[in-house]
Amino acid sequence: IGPATLEKSCAFAELLTNQKQAPDWCVSHWWGEPVIELVRCIECQANTRKLQASSAWWIAAFSIRQASAQDEVSDPSRHRLMKAMSAAQFKMLLVLDGGRDENLGPAYALNRLWCCYELAMFLDQPKLCLDIAVYKLPKPFLITNGFTEIEEDMEMINNGAGYKAKLDREKEVSLELIERTLEIKIQSAQASGSTERNHILNYFAGRDLHLTPIEEPSQYQTLNKRLQGLFAALFWRRVVCSTAKDANTHAAQQRITDVLRGDTWRKSLDLCLSYCVVTAPEEKLALLARSLPAAGIKGLRLDLKGLDLLDENLPALGGSLPPGLEELNLDLSFNAQISNFGITNFVNALPAKMRELTLGLSQTAVTPDFQDHRNCLEGLRQQIIHEAQKGSICNVVNLCPSPDRRVFVKNVREKI
Repeated sequence: IGPATLEKSCAFAELLTNQKQAPDWCVSHWWGEPVIELVRCIECQANTRKLQASSAWWIAAFSIRQASAQDEVSDPSRHRLMKAMSAAQFKMLLVLDGGRDENLGPAYALNRLWCCYELAMFLDQPKLCLDIAVYKLPKPFLITNGFTEIEEDMEMINNGAGYKAKLDREKEVSLELIERTLEIKIQSAQASGSTERNHILNYFAGRDLHLTPIEEPSQYQTLNKRLQGLFAALFWRRVVCSTAKDANTHAAQQRITDVLRGDTWRKSLDLCLSYCVVTAPEEKLALLARSLPAAGIKGLRLDLKGLDLLDENLPALGGSLPPGLEELNLDLSFNAQISNFGITNFVNALPAKMRELTLGLSQTAVTPDFQDHRNCLEGLRQQIIHEAQKGSICNVVNLCPSPDRRVFVKNVREKI
């Protein structure tokens, strides 16, 4: 590419066409991997997402004028990647390797400063859609932040089917790779030349680009935590929902919750435990509570469908929410034993600054008069006051046999 474009000082794409090429996705990758691996990872994304044949990917090596690439770091707003990402509506494909040898991998791209720079440019983009293609023999696999369209359709037809399909698709993700993404350190990343590295590190530190960079880690601590938090949110369900009981899984769960909690710069967060197979949900809810940043979060979406939650679980959940939280979207559908009583105690435990609440209550024991106010916090509070005026609560306890020959207690609360 370099020799072919040197004379005209142009991008390789400009040698092929003089027409604008509108990208659907932007690719961030380490330039040292074989081109065939990069192509296969793009094919993996296209096949997994069933993308149209006309879909286009912006790849820096072919799209930037390499002779002047070093100058672009001085002004990200003029960086060609920023323009390409805007055109692609902030959809990025990050290409990682599953581990080549003891010196390269896994996720060696995260040791490259340009890849970290590209990720850092979009931390504040609320519409960022990040896919990760991991090249691993015999074939690559794709990690997505949410469902593919096919999985979304499966979930609409059969509750839990979409989550199972996503879990099967991403089952090759190793704890080693996840742990590597949680250890990004900007000051340890490398670039092709010392000038590039100096420019990028000084840009991150807010210093003159031509100075000798400061190697002190504290200069880059905020960015390190934010990048680590980006991956912690992406891999959170994969780690937290694991049913393995070994020491490595336990350590990974503690690590990912700590990293996510430390990302106090994010304004919103989306976490999902739906249909997580557990014997008791308290353990997973404790990990969820441990994951929530104590400051910064204004909007939170929690998907807790099909967890067999009880009324008794909800007050602790409400009390664990960040004190500055203002908007909450909580899906409790398909938790058959949740009733008005649990919703009442949950609402009473919400942070004082909460002003918007949206609840999913399908297939629960919550009555229609409560469900009518599931999208209005003030209306729900008024309904709770109205309910309290009806009388006292009667607890009816039944010891019910179950198909596995164990006896469990079923509580039914009724007004008398």
